[in-house]
Amino acid sequence: MLAGLIGAYFLLAIPFLPCLAESSDTKYVYDSHGKRDPFVPLVGSDKAGSAESLEEVMSIDDVYLQGVASDSVGQKIAILNGQMIKEGQTIGRVTVKSISQNKVAILIDDREYELNIYETESQ
Repeated sequence: MLAGLIGAYFLLAIPFLPCLAESSDTKYVYDSHGKRDPFVPLVGSDKAGSAESLEEVMSIDDVYLQGVASDSVGQKIAILNGQMIKEGQTIGRVTVKSISQNKVAILIDDREYELNIYETESQ
């Protein structure tokens, strides 16, 4: 009796297997319903030609500063292109020269640039 129920269950489930296979290949797309997407960073998210990581940086246009953090002893870490980097550290072509509360000085191929955490509007 139990074997007959199990067999009937599998016979009923077989027609639905192609549907299950199709749904596992679909990609989820976030629908914001007109609100801000919580998966997009608030700072530095609108730089169009930015590199995904610091290893891919070719010029200053590929670098964006997302934030500055510090630990309990005051050591600061910059978050550039989604990666945490300390003063004096080099990743790819990017070397962090100094970090302050609102800005980070970096070197790209021995040329110095300054990134501000708050962008100022040009008049």
